[in-house]
Amino acid sequence: MTARIAFARINQETNALSPVTTSLEDFQATHFLEGDALLRAASPGGDEVPQMFRRAELAGFVDAARAHARDIEPVPLFSAWAVASGPLTRAAFDALQERLVDGLRKAGRVDGVYLSRAPGSVLEMLDVDRVEVLRGPQGTLFGKNTIGGAIQVVTKTPTGQFGGDAQLTLGNFNRVDLNSSVEFPLVEGKLSGRVSALTRRQDGFYQRLAYAEGNPNQFGADQSRTSGNDT
Repeated sequence: MTARIAFARINQETNALSPVTTSLEDFQATHFLEGDALLRAASPGGDEVPQMFRRAELAGFVDAARAHARDIEPVPLFSAWAVASGPLTRAAFDALQERLVDGLRKAGRVDGVYLSRAPGSVLEMLDVDRVEVLRGPQGTLFGKNTIGGAIQVVTKTPTGQFGGDAQLTLGNFNRVDLNSSVEFPLVEGKLSGRVSALTRRQDGFYQRLAYAEGNPNQFGADQSRTSGNDT
């Protein structure tokens, strides 16, 4: 059976203290590809990130998938890249999140998701069954940037029984974290499902000061509390 592996990338170096925010238009102006256009760009002969990288990590993933075409089908979602700037606007964050969810919805059944570069290091892990640490070069199955190994996160498999669990965390700066999972039988003894969801919310924890009269050497009144998160 061929495994359908979706792939995506969101990349931007953020300076949390910059007063210049990053919008979705900034990603679109620099690099934004979806669906078949992304697959063509990451395929041999394509230009993965024009004027920046002709061949990068997504091209390595597609090459590995093509080398094992009988076992792996690459499913393109989208690739978004913006130049270094300030924090994302709320609208940009919501739009990127919605495009990722919508891409997975349109893709149908997938057996895994390859998220390249920094987003993979801060990805929330929910409903995890095990984490596999694969040492040594893993380029045959995972593409480029795996010369030292790879980490594979495997989610829980439905047991066929009805059940669920939830976890709530409260903390400083109005922190509210909620994880929940529920599983249920669909066809007795043959087919079952498991649905998981999470939400994270916390206010920022430091003050960003506005420049007094436009002078970067002289701080003025408090402008806003930043570095919060809401996912």
